[in-house]
Amino acid sequence: MNKSPDNQIKQLNFKVQEDFYWKLKNFASTKRLKMGEVLEKAFKFYEKREAIINELNTYRQTIPAIEQQMQSFQGKMNWLELRLKTNSLNPTYFNKIGLVITYQALKETLEEFLKLGREGRFNH
Repeated sequence: MNKSPDNQIKQLNFKVQEDFYWKLKNFASTKRLKMGEVLEKAFKFYEKREAIINELNTYRQTIPAIEQQMQSFQGKMNWLELRLKTNSLNPTYFNKIGLVITYQALKETLEEFLKLGREGRFNH
């Protein structure tokens, strides 16, 4: 059981519905845990679940922004347009969801493509 910084265990005094009490008591007994330990573990699980939900919400909000950036690269464009779009590619959304390497590879590939075009080694 987690203890407070001064190594004291704190008393919780609250009431629960009877069916929950017996489920908790039986579960704790079968796992050889104290009821408070089961509640602590359940709360830690709940905190992790909330963190995962928050992370998923970040993905849900960020991925459409990345898709919108990438849509600007669709269709025909001249070298100047491609260079401007490459320079305006925003790493913030990629970084926000851990796609740093993906962003770097994309940026490097586009820059290499532009370099080949400037050298006349790629016909557009």
